[in-house]
Formats: sequence, C-alpha cells, structure tokens
Amino acid sequence: MRNPGYTPFNVFMQYINYFPSYIHLLLFIIFIVGLCWLLFELFIAIDLLIKGNKEQEKQFFIILWMIIPLIYFGFFVNHFEDRYISMLFPAVFLVLSSFIDKIRLFLLKYNKNISIFIVIAILLFGGYQLINHSDNIIKSKISSYDSVKQAGIWIMENTQPEDKIMSMSRPQNTYYSERDTYTIPASENDFVANFSLLKPKFVVISIWENYPKYAYSLNISKYNLVPVSVYPDATTPNLIIYKTAFN
Repeated sequence: MRNPGYTPFNVFMQYINYFPSYIHLLLFIIFIVGLCWLLFELFIAIDLLIKGNKEQEKQFFIILWMIIPLIYFGFFVNHFEDRYISMLFPAVFLVLSSFIDKIRLFLLKYNKNISIFIVIAILLFGGYQLINHSDNIIKSKISSYDSVKQAGIWIMENTQPEDKIMSMSRPQNTYYSERDTYTIPASENDFVANFSLLKPKFVVISIWENYPKYAYSLNISKYNLVPVSVYPDATTPNLIIYKTAFN
C-alpha cells in the first residue's frame, strides 16, 4: 500500500534535498561543477556518442548510473530511505575524482607544488568531513534500538523456551529473547488466523519496524491483550509488550 503522505515527486525531491549531506559542502560543490562539466562535454560531442565513441559512451554510462536509481527509487518506490541509492555513489566518486584530476592538471601548468597541495587539501578535508559524519551517525544509532533489546531480554526472563512471540522485530527479538518470533501479518484477518494458530505468549508493538497500520489500533479487549511492559518508559513509550490469554 502506498503511503498517502507521499507522492512520487516529493519522494524524489527528498533524495535531491538530502543528497548534499552525503558528501558535504566541499565535495558536493566539486561534484556539481564536475557533473556540469561532464554534461557539457557529452553535449558538445553528442555526435561522437551517436557514432559509438567509447569515451562518450563511458561518460553517458556514468550519467545513467546516477540518474536511473534516483528516478526508480524517487518515483516508483513509495517511501524515502537513503540507503536505497547507495549504488549510485561509485559513479558520484568517479565524477569527483575525474574533476579533481582536471583541477590538478590545470594547476600543474602554473606550479607543480601548488597542484599537489590543493589536491591533498581537498582529499584530506573532504575525507575528514565524510569520516566525521559517519562517526556521528554511528554513535547516534548505537542506542536507537535499546527498547527492542530491553524488551527481548525481559521476554527471555519471563517466558519458557517453548513460548512464541509475535513482533515485527523478528531477528532482534529472536536474538535477545532466544524465543521463536513470528512477524505480524499485513492484514488483520491473517493476524487473527496466525494469532489463533501460534498462540503466542506475548505480542510486541513498537515504532521500530514497518508494522501494519491496524497493529497500532488493535482492539486489545477483543484479543485479550494486556500491556505488561513499556519501553523506554510509560511517559514516552515506543514499544509495548502485550501478554495474551494463552499459556
């Protein structure tokens, strides 16, 4: 089901607006100038491309390498996830490296030492920004799934090895709880069938996975679900463990 909050165009624009944060200001500026240069070279030699010139075919391939993932994931996938377009970055760095080399060749005409210094400065500063950005992202994500981890440990401590759990965090909960975990089906009718068949001891609802919409408005009385634990706390819960009437 397509998320009604999204349209193909605004998903595409999210990728465009987010793109500079991938490589940061310095490398982004160099990339944009390099891309414009590449498009210009391709345009003025369009006749050579038509005739099958290998150099122009390589340039055209790099353009397609970047454009096709953006178009596909921007217009034909119903939500934004930055990881989806990771495959276009080899082409991005090809454009970057090619234009940095052009900068080097241009400066080399005037002073060899300056050309070397500028290229090294670009690489060091650009690399520092990328490493620093990655480090900040990793550190910010370390505790993001704490609720899932804590819930899994709690479930392990309050269940028997043969007990079953229903949760969309299947691999995480299986790991931390050491209990068989089953996903929550996309439709409520299937949920009813699986719920009756599996007879889980606990049902876990959280914001951490792609839960079906009905899961957030389940009639807990209908299914005899009783909330027994919330994480990280009752004031701002992002995960709730419900005990069932089974077992």
